[in-house]
Amino acid sequence: MSSLSLIWCKMKNLYCQLSAFLNRFFIFKKFPILKEIVKFGIVGASNIFVDVLVYWLLTRFGGFYYLLAATISFLAANVWSYFWNRRWTFRDHSPAIIRQYLKFLAANIIAILLNLLLLFVFVDFFNFDDLVSKIIASIAVGLVNFIINKIWAFSECPAKINKSL
Repeated sequence: MSSLSLIWCKMKNLYCQLSAFLNRFFIFKKFPILKEIVKFGIVGASNIFVDVLVYWLLTRFGGFYYLLAATISFLAANVWSYFWNRRWTFRDHSPAIIRQYLKFLAANIIAILLNLLLLFVFVDFFNFDDLVSKIIASIAVGLVNFIINKIWAFSECPAKINKSL
């Protein structure tokens, strides 16, 4: 079995175990959106790990300029996040994958611009460490990203939401 297949199997198993664990709590049955928020947070935590890991590899071993590395790492983590949020968090089986991914990508383009702005301000104006700044910016942007994705990219009733916007 290849390394990627092994990682895939372990992640799928982990997410299944986490779902089973969350199903034990009454609050998640009564308020399913809370379960989605927790799942989004779990995917977000793994997303931050992927983002920071790729960023660290690019800046420390690849010699990339930190803003370019942040862009590449954010996009790599974006693909990871889309897959797991579609499959696990929102359990979306919409056949319009391309349309949905384009919405997800648009939301994440807004998020990457916000992420880069925060990173730039923290590093260049406040002289914070770039890795600490990257983590803080990723968490802040993640909260904005949940809201956009819940009401737009992964919405159950796109027609209703589009009318209210």
